[in-house]
Amino acid sequence: MYLLKQDTRKKISNGEGPARYNLVKFSVSPIASLTIGPYWLDLATQLPETRAGYYAFGSPFISEDLKATDPWTQLLRRLKSEPGWNSGGRLQFQRCFTSLQKNEICFSVFGETDYTNDRERNGYVVRITVHPS
Repeated sequence: MYLLKQDTRKKISNGEGPARYNLVKFSVSPIASLTIGPYWLDLATQLPETRAGYYAFGSPFISEDLKATDPWTQLLRRLKSEPGWNSGGRLQFQRCFTSLQKNEICFSVFGETDYTNDRERNGYVVRITVHPS
């Protein structure tokens, strides 16, 4: 965390900081591949439930009206139309896929409440978790 705070033009303190987003790159040659980086959470350091070998990153807060046109909102609209959506719990959706090389990628959607700007807003956060073989 210290290095993330120092990696800015102006040093920052707790509770403030620049937005940090992963870049997504798809390549079809020589083998179709998807690269996502550079910001991943190493779940081996997650407490109280460590998960060695697992990595994750998540979306910013997404308003429940789903009117925005950004890629996260588009992904969420697609996931919300899939079977298995449970609007009654905190974990509202989860789907995992495993490649032929045994790499696993999971999409999870959580119901969230945002309290910024002195008002309460309901919405979602998407979390993508990967377990490379």
